[in-house]
Amino acid sequence: MNIPDGVTEPAWLEVNLDAMAYNIKALKDHIGPRIKLMAVVKANGYGIGSLMTAETALNSGAEYLAVARISEAVYLRQHEIKAPILNFGFCTDRELSMITKHNIIQTVHRQDFAKVLNNFAKSQSKIIKIHVNIDTGMCRNGLPIQKTVQFFKKLKTLSNLKLEGIFTHFATASSPEKSFVYEQIKQFQHIKKKILNLGFKGILFHAANSYATVDVPESLFDLVRPGAAIYGIKGMQGVLTSLGIKQVVNFRAVVSHVNKVKKGTGISYGHMYTTKNRTTIATIQAGYADGVKRLLFNTGTVIVRGEKYPIVGYITMDQTMIDVGYNSDICVGDIATIIGQDHDKKISIDDIACSAKTIGHEMLCGISARVPRVYIKSGNVVKIMRDAFS
Repeated sequence: MNIPDGVTEPAWLEVNLDAMAYNIKALKDHIGPRIKLMAVVKANGYGIGSLMTAETALNSGAEYLAVARISEAVYLRQHEIKAPILNFGFCTDRELSMITKHNIIQTVHRQDFAKVLNNFAKSQSKIIKIHVNIDTGMCRNGLPIQKTVQFFKKLKTLSNLKLEGIFTHFATASSPEKSFVYEQIKQFQHIKKKILNLGFKGILFHAANSYATVDVPESLFDLVRPGAAIYGIKGMQGVLTSLGIKQVVNFRAVVSHVNKVKKGTGISYGHMYTTKNRTTIATIQAGYADGVKRLLFNTGTVIVRGEKYPIVGYITMDQTMIDVGYNSDICVGDIATIIGQDHDKKISIDDIACSAKTIGHEMLCGISARVPRVYIKSGNVVKIMRDAFS
């Protein structure tokens, strides 16, 4: 295994665009032609890079994109992304002009904000498209269900807002126990009837995230919003396995030091690991500043030359130590795989997330900006993005 062409840094994230395209197409085939797909590219495409993710998703059949910050949508617009973009998140007063300037669809769930948005649009002689978020049980944000009719009656009077969509979000879709999901669907279907009875037409109703899209057919309304499935996160319960979702990333770093040590040698800060025999400690040039979770110490593994080795001692800011055995022939310059595949050995996003007591979403989002994103298509490097993907 070699360092990819164009990479000068000792740690990098390889992004397989063919695998990502496969995932999008698998989702499109699953939902069929009637239902639209909104690719969730918030948090810089779950840390992978929103621009390349957006381009790949749209080229593979996605019709919409979703972000969580106005600035994320503006970034995509500045890079020639023309597709509809929904902002799930909060919008400050200072961001209102960006909505109209860059044709961003804004989420609304408060009456006061709907008025602010409408008044601004009126002052600009613009129409702002909105989606309304209904809280059916997530209890994070969203319009309370008991205020639905009152809210939508008032919305009809706000002439500079165009209601394009209405959605909710599931709290337990990734869990094997789906009773609460079905309760949320029931609530949402009831709300849908009420809204349609008020005379609204041509509305996109949507609820399904990746897990519901695959595992809860009753959640497939007019549009689905996959995020995890696009990036190859299958979830701790393996819900997405049935769809054949492929892992998109390999997180790799160079071995920077190899040291033969005696039995009883303490390793790293605090000597939280002591060697049980004579052995070899290899140092990998990536640490928690790069996104290697500190909780992986003494529990996680990495792959070098097609073999798995345990992470030993505390992971430090820039380096991680592994025990490769006394007779190891691993040397400086070898490549370690922190997430991904090397020969027939594999560490999935979900495997490493489990070892770090977290979820795959956080693992990907936590890979820092100093780690270049290396985009690979048909086996070739097509682009490298650095410095927070600017």
